[in-house]
Amino acid sequence: MRRAAVAFFATLLVAGTARAQEPRPSVVVADSTGKRIAFALIQVSSGIARAANDSGRLAIETAPGDSLKLTVRRMGYAPFDGMVARDTTENVYRVILSPLPQALKRIAITVPQDNRLFRNGFYARHEASRTISTPTRFFTPEDLDARPVARTSQILQGIPFKQIRHEAGQAILQGRGRGWGHRLGAGPRQPRMVGGI
Repeated sequence: MRRAAVAFFATLLVAGTARAQEPRPSVVVADSTGKRIAFALIQVSSGIARAANDSGRLAIETAPGDSLKLTVRRMGYAPFDGMVARDTTENVYRVILSPLPQALKRIAITVPQDNRLFRNGFYARHEASRTISTPTRFFTPEDLDARPVARTSQILQGIPFKQIRHEAGQAILQGRGRGWGHRLGAGPRQPRMVGGI
């Protein structure tokens, strides 16, 4: 009787040791081509979501079973939520994520013509003006074509750091906070410099 009891407890001890030595299963996340998806968020059943490593793998504490409920998310991919069968040969649960289609906004590319403005560096100064803090407004030929106006004062209306006032029947362009101005001539788009105002 005593020998039978010792044998029974020894069997339990060996079985428990075998279970303790069994490697932990992992969840592997990849796309349909087999490319691993790094840092996907993986939630086992209702547990806390954890991030996979840079190889798309996460070792889990759950004892190996035939299947496991997993929720997997990664930006740019459709989320997965369902049961996953265990690959017993490698002791992993494989999850395949499908990429989401990306809708790109329409991009308009304007290439300036090789004209006198281009050769004199006008467009280069136009691009450089975007990196400085001084308020600057360039009017390109494309801008003027898009705004059918007859007079220079009409072109300059709406610029926040400029003022247009009228004096003796003529439009005066004046910079706010500065002691200078332009008298806008009667001809279209032909400003003429005058003395300090």
